[in-house]
Amino acid sequence: MKQKLLFILVLFILFFTYQCNSRNLRIAASIGEIKKVRIYLNEKTNTENASFSGETPIILAAKFGFAEIVKLLIKANANIEAKDNEGKTALFWAIKNRYIEVTKILLEAKADINTRTNLNVTPLAIASTNGNLEIIKLLVQHNPDPNIAGNSGLTPLMLSSLKGYLEITKLVLSLGSDVNMQDNQGMTAIMYAAKNGRHEIFKLLLEKNSNLNLKDKNDRTVEDFAAEYGQSEVMILLLEHGEK
Repeated sequence: MKQKLLFILVLFILFFTYQCNSRNLRIAASIGEIKKVRIYLNEKTNTENASFSGETPIILAAKFGFAEIVKLLIKANANIEAKDNEGKTALFWAIKNRYIEVTKILLEAKADINTRTNLNVTPLAIASTNGNLEIIKLLVQHNPDPNIAGNSGLTPLMLSSLKGYLEITKLVLSLGSDVNMQDNQGMTAIMYAAKNGRHEIFKLLLEKNSNLNLKDKNDRTVEDFAAEYGQSEVMILLLEHGEK
C-alpha cells in the first residue's frame, strides 16, 4: 500500500512539475525572457502546452514580436501551425501586429501562407487590412492565394481597396486577384473604391477590366455608389472611361 501511495505521489510531483514548466515556458516566451526559454527548452519542456485561450509558446512569442525566441522554438520543433481558440497561428499574429522579422522567420520555416482563422481570414487578408507594405512584399514572395474570402466574403483585394492602400493593391493584383469577386453584400473591389473615394485605386481597377455593371444586394452599381457618396473624382473617371 505504501509503495502504491509513493508511486502516486511521484506521479503527482512529475505532473505538477510538467505543468509548471509548461506554464513558465509560455510566460517566458510572452515577455521575451530568452535565457529562461533556453533553460526550459533544455529541460525538454513541452512546447505545445497551450493557455486557456489556446496560445502556445510560439504563438505568444510571435504575437509579442520576440524573433529570437521564435527561432529557438522552431529549432526545438515547436508546431508553427498551432492555432489558438480563434484559429490564429503564430504567422497570423506576427502579421497582425506588424512584426516584420518574425514574419520573415516563420515564412522561411514554411509556415502555411494560406492558413485561415475561424472566420476564414488569411495572412494576406490581415496584411491587406493593416497596411504594412513590407509584410505584403514578404507574403507575395511565397505566392499566397489572393482569392480566399473571409466569412463576410471580403477578399484581400476588397480590403486594400476599401482602406485605400494603392501599393498594396498593386501587389495583391499581381498575384492574380479576381477583380469581379463579390462579397456577401454583392460588393466588388471597385465598388468599395468608388464608395470611399479611392480614385487612384478606382483607376487601377478600371484598367484591370472590372465589371461596372455588377450590382450589390440592393441593386446598386459602381456609378450609384460614386453618386450616392459624392465622389466627384470617381465620377470624372467613370465619364472619361465611358468616352473611350
